[in-house]
Amino acid sequence: MDCSLCLWEIVSVLCGNIGL
Repeated sequence: MDCSLCLWEIVSVLCGNIGL
């Protein structure tokens, strides 16, 4: 499991919630 991908997915969700 690539931690980078997991982290990127979390960031993507956060960005989506913020509406960046």
